Amino acid sequence: MKKYFWVLAFVLAGMAAQAQIPAEVEDVLNKCAEKMHNPSGVEMDMNLSVKAVVSFNGTIKMYSKGEKSLAKMRMKVLGREIKTETGDDGKQVWVFKPGIEEGDKDSVLVYKPSGKKKGEYDLDFDVGNEYKKAKMKEKDGRYEITFTEPKDKEMPKKTVMVVNKSDYSFHQMSVKDGVVGFTMTATKIKYGVSDAVFVLDQKKYPNAVIVKKDKPIGK
Repeated sequence: MKKYFWVLAFVLAGMAAQAQIPAEVEDVLNKCAEKMHNPSGVEMDMNLSVKAVVSFNGTIKMYSKGEKSLAKMRMKVLGREIKTETGDDGKQVWVFKPGIEEGDKDSVLVYKPSGKKKGEYDLDFDVGNEYKKAKMKEKDGRYEITFTEPKDKEMPKKTVMVVNKSDYSFHQMSVKDGVVGFTMTATKIKYGVSDAVFVLDQKKYPNAVIVKKDKPIGK
């Protein structure tokens, strides 16, 4: 019996060594997710800063409610203003992309959601599940959580999430992978969104080419 006790103790010690995400970090993330998954819907304004081969700044207007989401992005790249839109009503996803090169037409791609992949700038409040390690500190009335050692090689090497200490609402997320990275900072959060916001209205894109696909993108 004593032998099995030591075997069990060894196994539990190994499990504890693998669990590098502190309990206090998980607690903050859970409270933030609960706050930002308000059943009445969440409307959020954010500033966006991207560092890549071509760096640029912009703004994002985000709406979310259950499985539904809508993100309107406005950015200035090489002196030109570009607007994009990505929506998901739970049954279909649409992506509006303006023509970039001279002669290109605007386009709206419509397809079925895969339920797996998130958009490039989507917020992931379960980010703690994607990394092996996390450290948290308090700074300027906020929790600053740094995630490192991603479980999947496709994940960024480092993600920093900042949560307001007063009410556990989202404040900022920064992602860095080598010389490429981006930062999203919330400037305004409002609760309560009408379902009508998540309806695709093709009349908003009178000059765009509508491309419909029967299968989720990438399949």
